[in-house]
Amino acid sequence: MLAGQVAATFEGPSDLVGFSLGSAVAVTIAAQRPELVRRLVLIAGWTHLADSRLELGLRTWARLADTDPESYAAYGPLMAFSPGFVSEVGVKTLMAGDPPRGALRQIDLALRVDVRDALPKITAPTLVVGAAKDYLIPVEHSRALHAAIPGSAYAELDSGHVVLHERPEEVTRLIRNFVTNETNG
Repeated sequence: MLAGQVAATFEGPSDLVGFSLGSAVAVTIAAQRPELVRRLVLIAGWTHLADSRLELGLRTWARLADTDPESYAAYGPLMAFSPGFVSEVGVKTLMAGDPPRGALRQIDLALRVDVRDALPKITAPTLVVGAAKDYLIPVEHSRALHAAIPGSAYAELDSGHVVLHERPEEVTRLIRNFVTNETNG
């Protein structure tokens, strides 16, 4: 459903960037509607619920929402950011505000992601970006995405899962260079 909604916004071939669960959406669009995707960038994604650690982490996060709201609020930043970033910004900053709306629905969907059959169908030039200190979706999952997409390029950043927040300039540079067909380094 999400892939269909996103694809409906395209007026023609476009560069498509998917982050986290958005990677699964982007993969689905690129596989089902290749005429719409000029270049594809997948950041901190995964192919399927490939390991018990990933499943345990997602299920624990969802369970905390029902049983311990304060721990639920803390668990997200703890898993989403690298240790250095957590230390740098501090607990007070990370605990400010409410958890993102829709997070439980997002976790439920994340537990059901399986894009393995779609990956070999991707024909658009693809860049996969992994986050070396990703404790939510370990970097091995990004590496598996890269390995499953024929001809894809790979880059890895020293960051937690929310690499867009921790390393925005580096991510922007990688995307810009890739979509303008420059060197990805």
